[in-house]
Amino acid sequence: MLARMAGSNPLLPQARELDPIEVSRGRGLLVWFKSRHPVLRVALPITLAMGSLAWSWQVIGQDEFLVAFVLLGVFTLLALISLYGWQAWPSRPHLSKLVKICLAVGILLVATYSGLVFYQKKGDKPWSILIPLMKNKRAKEERKNTPIVTPAVYEPFMPLYETYSAELGNAKGEAEPQRFVYHARHQHGIAIWSEIPGVFYLLNPDTQKWTQVMDPDTSNDPKFGDEAELVRQYKPPKGLYPPYSGVAKMTERDPAGWMWLGFREASPHCDYLDAVIRIQEFDGGKIMGGFVRNPAYKEPAGFVLINEGHRWSTRVLPDMQAGNCQDPVARRAKGVAVPSGEGKPSLSPAKPPKMTSAPMSRPSPAEPISVAFLYRDKQIQIHNLTKSEIYIWGTKLGDSPSAIEAEPRVLSPQPYFYFIEGFEEVALKQMSEGSESRTVYYVFVKDKQDKPFTLKCLLWATLKDHTLTVRTQNLGVVDGWLRKS
Repeated sequence: MLARMAGSNPLLPQARELDPIEVSRGRGLLVWFKSRHPVLRVALPITLAMGSLAWSWQVIGQDEFLVAFVLLGVFTLLALISLYGWQAWPSRPHLSKLVKICLAVGILLVATYSGLVFYQKKGDKPWSILIPLMKNKRAKEERKNTPIVTPAVYEPFMPLYETYSAELGNAKGEAEPQRFVYHARHQHGIAIWSEIPGVFYLLNPDTQKWTQVMDPDTSNDPKFGDEAELVRQYKPPKGLYPPYSGVAKMTERDPAGWMWLGFREASPHCDYLDAVIRIQEFDGGKIMGGFVRNPAYKEPAGFVLINEGHRWSTRVLPDMQAGNCQDPVARRAKGVAVPSGEGKPSLSPAKPPKMTSAPMSRPSPAEPISVAFLYRDKQIQIHNLTKSEIYIWGTKLGDSPSAIEAEPRVLSPQPYFYFIEGFEEVALKQMSEGSESRTVYYVFVKDKQDKPFTLKCLLWATLKDHTLTVRTQNLGVVDGWLRKS
């Protein structure tokens, strides 16, 4: 009765009957597929499936993980189609069904295993290499109409920066020269130590990950520089060498965290004392450059360390000068000291200057004043490169009036620095799009013998694409105080 009501009442839902033509067409397609030659219904799908699987394993080496997963899905589909087209043994249907079920399970296991491996290899990396390019494009569009004050990227670092600009972001300061850097290649990693701020960078080539380890103890124990004693202690195989200097010290104190590096290789093993190595900090990481991959060729190389995912990479920097690689073992044997004292560099992190009054008595003799001007974090920073204090009495920006203090500010040697803010606001008010400005900045100082000097720095500002870039150029030190009015 309900059926009759549904058929007679248009307000009730009508049951949809299967179209015999549609059913027959679907069954006919399956019959047609199974009646094809085995080359078309088995050999061709399985060949395409294996090709897709092999291709998926290749593209993950190019960080194209999205393509790899799509190809893995194509493999699974084609493999199952090939299995469906295989008629096995028509005379033994139960055995054929059992074999097909086992093969289907095997296909799914292969797909699952490959998918898990792909996902593990992906880690923090993007699904496609196109994603960083799209991020970089969007970031440029977002910054297009917003004035940004940022230090310039060090020109020789551009090959690395252009590749990883989306991850690195803006430069936080100039590329700072390093007075003392240690660089050693080990079996399973690279160890780099920088005097300022006193930190090890450990680079793992297998995982492409890097870690940062502070070195709080600057004591100089002779045993960590005694190569013969270290060989007796570690007993490295022929052609390899024991960990040396700070690496040996840290390995002894934390074997679990350092033994993964393995034994030290013969080259490169370098002390850089010529301030050619530079490190530039960015919002999302840092770039280090000037290293020698092979002292025989002295080909300059750089490293980029990305904060997100702690990834790193390296490449040749053709426009940069290579540092002078001095063998640490031979250098110690000759008694050549590092700039800040053998094995005892200052490892304190950079911090604001001590703002104290000048002492009544000042030791002598005084040494020549040497400073470095940097523009970072919207500040004009003055770094004292000498080994004694200098006393800042006042400043003067371009043609503006001088500002002389009643009491001086003490600027201690690095890593301390003195900073002045406000240049960004002045530059943006005076500049228009596409213009540039060159302003001389004067700093009035005295040395320990109360002798006056003027430090001069050129601030070169450029406003392009609504982005303000500031470069600094040290113009030297002049006796006496110039242009105080």
